[in-house]
Amino acid sequence: HLQGGFYRYSVDHSWMIPHFEKMLYDQAMFLWVYSVAYGIFKKEEYKVVAQKVMQCLSDTFEEDGLYWSAHDADTDHEEGATYLWRMDEIRKVLSPEELNTFSEVYILSDIGDLKGGAHVIKRKNMFLPELDKKLLEIRRQRPQPFVDKKIVTSWNALVGIAYVYAYRFLGERDALKKAELLFDRLLQKHFVTGKIAHCSLGSALHEQEFLSDAAALLLF
Repeated sequence: HLQGGFYRYSVDHSWMIPHFEKMLYDQAMFLWVYSVAYGIFKKEEYKVVAQKVMQCLSDTFEEDGLYWSAHDADTDHEEGATYLWRMDEIRKVLSPEELNTFSEVYILSDIGDLKGGAHVIKRKNMFLPELDKKLLEIRRQRPQPFVDKKIVTSWNALVGIAYVYAYRFLGERDALKKAELLFDRLLQKHFVTGKIAHCSLGSALHEQEFLSDAAALLLF
């Protein structure tokens, strides 16, 4: 909620507690779907969700125009530790008036075996960008999960496609620029031997070819 993007899946029957891992392909497909949904239904919340996915991509996945694969669920071997909150922490960040507003929109769920805090869940479909920003600044100062910095061709192509849809349906000019840069950088880095490399990690190139990479690039 604070930065945008989607966790990988839920670990409880009521869909309240996520597995906190974040995958690049999930962000790409959600951005794609929410952009199209806004284009069809014109619901402002769809647009905001899509914009926040783009914020998540830019803030935590992007490096030099390309996009890393994933963020771990654990921080220092504790599930979701980066993302959990205690109410006393929130009281230190927000004024009493802000805390009242926050409590109208969010709840802290302690469902499940989450050590060190509770997960932030919305009770109302509203957005509090100024309050979210305050909490996000605190969260950024915490230890962060391990990042899988592999650059996967097909997953990056999906991001590029999603950016094109964000441009078409949300009017996001920056999304089109990001898509163009991504395409150029992806070919520059992964199409150097006459083959479409599956992925890279730093300067190491995995040259084995996969149909999914070619298909995603063609669709891009």
